[in-house]
Amino acid sequence: MNRAERRRLAKQQRKTEGPGRDTTTLSVTDAIHLAVGHLQAGRFDDAAAIFEQVITQDPGNAFALAHLGVVRHRQGDPTAALDLIDQALELSPDSAADHNNRGEVLKSLGRFRDAAIAYKRAIEIDPDMAIAHNNLGATCRMLNQYEAAEACLLRAIQLRPDYAEAYGNLGNVMCDLRWLDRAEGYYRKALEIDPALPEVYTNIGNIQADRGEVAAAIASHEKAISLNPNLALAHTNMGAVMFAEGDLAGAEKCFRASIAANPLYTPPYRVLTRIKKFTEDDDDLKAMTDIFESGKLTADGRGEIAFGLGKAYEDTEQYDKAFEYYAEANRMKRLGMTFDSAFETRLIDELVEAYQPDLFEKNRDSGRPDGTPIFILGMPRSGTTLIEQILSSHPDVFGAGELNTLNEITHALTVNEQNRYPTNVNFMAPRSFENIADHYLASIRKRSPDSPRITDKMPVNYRYIGLIRLILPNAKIIHCRRNPMDTCLSIFKNHFATVGHHYAYDLEELGFYYRLYERLMAHWRTVLPAGTMYEVDYEDVTGNQESQTGKLLDYCGLEWSDACLSFHENERPINTASAGQVRQPMYRSSVDLWRRFETHLEPLRKAIEG
Repeated sequence: MNRAERRRLAKQQRKTEGPGRDTTTLSVTDAIHLAVGHLQAGRFDDAAAIFEQVITQDPGNAFALAHLGVVRHRQGDPTAALDLIDQALELSPDSAADHNNRGEVLKSLGRFRDAAIAYKRAIEIDPDMAIAHNNLGATCRMLNQYEAAEACLLRAIQLRPDYAEAYGNLGNVMCDLRWLDRAEGYYRKALEIDPALPEVYTNIGNIQADRGEVAAAIASHEKAISLNPNLALAHTNMGAVMFAEGDLAGAEKCFRASIAANPLYTPPYRVLTRIKKFTEDDDDLKAMTDIFESGKLTADGRGEIAFGLGKAYEDTEQYDKAFEYYAEANRMKRLGMTFDSAFETRLIDELVEAYQPDLFEKNRDSGRPDGTPIFILGMPRSGTTLIEQILSSHPDVFGAGELNTLNEITHALTVNEQNRYPTNVNFMAPRSFENIADHYLASIRKRSPDSPRITDKMPVNYRYIGLIRLILPNAKIIHCRRNPMDTCLSIFKNHFATVGHHYAYDLEELGFYYRLYERLMAHWRTVLPAGTMYEVDYEDVTGNQESQTGKLLDYCGLEWSDACLSFHENERPINTASAGQVRQPMYRSSVDLWRRFETHLEPLRKAIEG
C-alpha cells in the first residue's frame, strides 16, 4: 500500500465511529487493511467487527477468517479462534502463518502435541520462518523435549540473530534443566538485543534468588514491574522471594497484586494457599472456584487452581472433595507429559550394574578428603527440608538448598552413546574423580566461601551416592525416609515447578517410581561400607526432636547447638514447597496423613507393594 492509499484509509478511519461501524462502503481490501491496523494496535473489538463484516460480504475470505481467529484468541476465546483458523486452512491449506497461529491457539488450550504438529507444518511450508521455529521450541519445552527445544530455538536464532524472544526461550529451557549459568547467559543476550523485556528481568531474578542473592533478585523483579506494572508473573516471583525470606505478609501482598494485574493468571492463587488456612466461607476459596469453573483457563491454569482448591478443601477437612481437586490437578499436569518407565528402569539397572564392590575397592583412595559437604537426599517430601533447616541452624553449617551440581556433572560425563554415565565410571582414572570433586567443591564454595560445612539437599542426589563416595569419601550423606504412603501422597498434592518429576502425577506411576528408588537405596546399602550414610526417619525426628537432633549432629561431627532445636527461627531463604512448614515449631500432624485419603489411594498402595 503506497503513501496515498494510507492517507486515504486514515481519512476514512477518522470519519468512522466506534466498533461495529458499517464498513460496507469500503472495498474488501481496504476494510482488511483497516481491521489489521486495529488488530496491531490492540483494538480487538474494532478489528473483530470489521473482519466479521468482511466475512459476511465474502464468506470464502481465508485471510479474514484466519485473522478473526487471531482476534478471538487475543480476546480469550481459543475455541472460537481454532474453529475460524481451521476454516481458513480448509480454504488455503498452505498458509504457513495460519498453521503457526493454529499452533499458538492449540498451545493455549494445553494441546501441546497438536501445537507442535501445527508448527512443524508451518516450517514444512516455510523452512525459514523463524517465529515458527521459536514457537516449536517453546512447545517442545512444554513437552519436556529439551534437546529438541534447544535445537529449534538455536535454528530460530540462526535465521534471525537479533531474535530476543528466542534467546529468552532458550533461557527458559536451561532454567528447567537447572543449568542456571547458561540460562542467565541467554537471558543477558536477550536483554542486549532488547533491554525492555520485563519477563526476562524477572526470570533473571528467579536465578538470583536461587543463588541466595536476595537483594539482586528483588531489584530484578522490581525492574520487571517498572517496565510492566501489570506483569502478573513478576509480582508472583517477587512474592516467592518474600515467601522464601519468611515475610508472609509481604508475599501475600505481592500475590494479591499479581491477581489484580491478571485474574486469570493462576500461580498466585496456588501459592497463596500455602500462606493461609482456609475456612468454608473464605473469599479466596470462592474466587478460585469461580475461576476454575469459568471455562477460561488453559490446562496449566486449571491445574494450578485445582492444586490450590485441593489444599483449601483439605484445610476445611473435606477430604473427598480435596482429593477430587488434587486428582484433577495431576490430570492437567500430566497432559503432554510422558513418564518413560522403561527409561527409568534402565537407569537404575545401569547404576546397579556400574557401582559394584570392585569399583569401590579399586578406587578406595580416590577423590578428595574434604569433609565440607553434607548431602541430604531421598524422595521429595520425605523431610529433606526439615533436616537441612535443623542443620543449617548450627553456626558452623550453611544451608545451600537444592543444588543441581551433581546432575550437571553426570550429564557432562556422557560424551556419546558409547561413552556415557554411569557405565563409563568403571573406566575413569583416579584423577577424574579428583577433578569432579574439585569442580563440585568450587561450586558450593561460591555459595559460602568460609562455612566449615555446607549442605546440598537435592533429593534426587540419592542416585549419585556411589559417585559421592568416589569423589568425596569424607562427605556426610543423610538419607531421609518417611512412610511411603505419606511421601507419595505429599508428592501427589504438590505442584513441581522444575523438571524431573514426570512420575509424580499418576498414582500408579508414582508407586512404580518409589519402588525403583527403594531398589537403588537397597543396592547402596549392600555395596557401600557401613557408615557411608546416615538414615533418618521423619517420624522419629518429629516424635523425638532433641534426641534425633543430637544423633544428626554427632554423625556430622558437629558440637551441640540449642539453635538447632529452634530451627523455625532460622531466617535463611528457603526455596522449596516446605518453606512455610519449616518456619513453624516441630509438629506431627503430617504423620499418617495418608489415612485421610485412604479410600482414594488403593492404586498407589498396590503399586508401592508391587
